[in-house]
Amino acid sequence: MIQTIDFAPLDGITKIVFRQVWSQFFGGVDRYFIPFFSPTPHHLMTPRDLREVDYIHNANLPSVPQVMTKNADDFLWACEVLKDMGYTEVNLNLGCPSGTVTAKGKGSGFLAHPNELAAFFDEVFSKNPLPVSVKTRLGYETPEEFAALLDLYNRYPIACLTVHPRVRKEKYRGPVHLDAFADALANSRNPVCYNGDLITDAMLWKVMQNKEGLTVDADHVVAITNGGGIRAAIKPGDVTKKDINTVLPFGNTVAVIYVTGAELLEALEASTYSLPVGGFPQVAGINFTLSTAVAYDANAETYPASTYYGPKSINRVVINSINGKEFKADDTYAVVTNNFVAGGGDTYYAFAAASAQFDTGIPLDEAVMEYVTTELKGVIGAQYAAPQGRILLNPFKDVKVSSWFGKYVIDLYNDGIINGTSATTYAPNDTLTWAAALKLLLVSNGDLKAADATGADWSKNVIAKAAELGLVAADLDGAKAISRLEFCQVAAKLNKLAESKTESKFTDCTDGYVMALVDAKVINGMTETTFEPDASLTRAQIAKIIYQLNLIEK
Repeated sequence: MIQTIDFAPLDGITKIVFRQVWSQFFGGVDRYFIPFFSPTPHHLMTPRDLREVDYIHNANLPSVPQVMTKNADDFLWACEVLKDMGYTEVNLNLGCPSGTVTAKGKGSGFLAHPNELAAFFDEVFSKNPLPVSVKTRLGYETPEEFAALLDLYNRYPIACLTVHPRVRKEKYRGPVHLDAFADALANSRNPVCYNGDLITDAMLWKVMQNKEGLTVDADHVVAITNGGGIRAAIKPGDVTKKDINTVLPFGNTVAVIYVTGAELLEALEASTYSLPVGGFPQVAGINFTLSTAVAYDANAETYPASTYYGPKSINRVVINSINGKEFKADDTYAVVTNNFVAGGGDTYYAFAAASAQFDTGIPLDEAVMEYVTTELKGVIGAQYAAPQGRILLNPFKDVKVSSWFGKYVIDLYNDGIINGTSATTYAPNDTLTWAAALKLLLVSNGDLKAADATGADWSKNVIAKAAELGLVAADLDGAKAISRLEFCQVAAKLNKLAESKTESKFTDCTDGYVMALVDAKVINGMTETTFEPDASLTRAQIAKIIYQLNLIEK
């Protein structure tokens, strides 16, 4: 039996308009979690945060605001404000795996410091005016950390413990650790909610139960199903086979095919040619990037006996990893899918060339039902209502995944840190002004929301915030170009890095802040012996620097 269904918060997506539209046209949700906000040290809410949590817009929905911080005073302040607005619960985010978050000790980064987390809970639960629920991962490095974390959680009256059964470094990639979730369900003194994937995870789980017929290692087994095969949402309450049949009405069975990495890549290229098409994949064990600004390079003729055009070249999809490991085009992979897709149906004609395949004979709906009842103990969590981050979007025509800066730009874009100069361009070779550089630094450090640094006065607002933090003078000309030296000085101060005493290896720069960033492996010289402190920074260079900056421990 499914007890409740929660609507997961997805920053930048599940905003108030999205939640209201979902409630009006689809419904079926017990609680709507509002995307997190981070209280500022000055105990102020940004206009964006206020818009999202404004109780006037949320009063008709059963809503729970989510807060992300590692400071108990900041959390308690936020709870007082939310209580005065009319909310009856607040959620603490200990799940976000983004490097730009965890490097500051927030989100799942807080899990790496259990003693500090215990002190945080001591203060929060002794003073908090509202019930507190918690979203968590299994740990920072390994699932073995969860036993101690669960002991910690059991000391406090947590309203609901939502568990994403992966650790921080796994992000949204690779199989989930369902054994650890089972332990949480059995041993938690607090209500438990599952946070993960459903259809593809169920398919993968069912095949991996006995591994009969599998001829490749587990790290080469993935799951794919076509979005068009999922026809409805699962409503809360008692769930019957009829309900699951409504979700999966085609009578498909679970099948396994063996394809090369190149064939898998072709299938993903073809299935993602148009985002609304029913072929668009839902995946498990695969992490890939889709370049949405690049036109689909179609063959002149459709696939045989098909209405779909196969790809002439692979230019939109890059597979980043398979189960967290390097993807290899020449390797053989087992793909767990439905029998329709296994036979080359929908956009998946490439699978018709499979070197081998077998149909398990297991009805797909029964596999999902068994997964929900056996593994999830009848509880489907909030994360099923939102994307999992297994598919990264690259909207920029001038950014290739293979370029030296591609990873940094794409990851920061998907983390909501960085934007383009237009909807489809990033302009990697453009240089930055003081205002633009400060905006990126402040947003990445959590001191400024990207959406708030917009409008006609965005430059003034950014400089005012930087001046408030003591980084620049209030009368700074934001239109001036920022030099490499100036950027390093501001970045180091913002991230509380002291001047390094390390002897400089550069003949043209001895600045202590520069060397602090060099020591932290955030920035390099232009050559082995020169830094070029007066040179400008490009948008590509700053993406790498900010990415690396947010990986250092603070």
